[in-house]
Amino acid sequence: MAVRMLADDKIKFTILTSSPADPAAPTAAELNAGIDASLKISKDGFKWSAADSDKINEPPLGSATNSAVPGMGNYDLGFTVWRQFDGVSGGIDAAADTVFNAVKVKNTTLWCYARKTDKLATAVWATSDEIMLGADIVTDTPKTTNVTGYIRYEIPIMCQTAYPFISVGGSTGVPIVTAALPTAQSVGKSLLIKGVRFTGTTAVTVGGTAVTNLTVIDDVTLAVTVPAGSAGAAAVIVTNAAGAGASFAYTRGA
Repeated sequence: MAVRMLADDKIKFTILTSSPADPAAPTAAELNAGIDASLKISKDGFKWSAADSDKINEPPLGSATNSAVPGMGNYDLGFTVWRQFDGVSGGIDAAADTVFNAVKVKNTTLWCYARKTDKLATAVWATSDEIMLGADIVTDTPKTTNVTGYIRYEIPIMCQTAYPFISVGGSTGVPIVTAALPTAQSVGKSLLIKGVRFTGTTAVTVGGTAVTNLTVIDDVTLAVTVPAGSAGAAAVIVTNAAGAGASFAYTRGA
């Protein structure tokens, strides 16, 4: 039987400081590795919604109706962050103040995703969860708007790209590599590969040569040892049961 659901304690809000491999379909692993802001931002001032689109009003000359169609989309985004303090020693609790640290610098690009379903805000992300609205955002300087109540800051936001009513992507398909760190590693050195769909990885090559000591840390991280080869351009390719992913440009050291 279908029932209505109260929104209280149902909005999960996650901030990613680096882009998911596919911003329109972030994986559960990517989202769960992000900053869970659900209990660190205030209900008051939370704005995460589409707004009215621009209107294009160009009816035909002979039309009797002043018709309009929606144009460019607009979004009303913003939230207020509580600072987190050490109640024993005093001062900022850096380990708990992660949300403010992520948004405090003007012109910071972030990827944020909100879920509003029957799941609790504290429930982890899972494949196929509906995302109410995801967005690539740029922050402006935090504003202080209160002199009473908890210490908090309003975060002005400018939407770059919005992803309304998308779903959490699965870990099926070929791997996608987004980073290989550190740069300029030479033979025998450790290399950390970041991306998605690494579960079940069967092979990794650097410059066409299979790596040694391949370790699948999780669905988004691989640890390998750089194989023999010449310094210079050496594409990184990861393969799983679905096939080989696109090559990722990497430069080997001498």
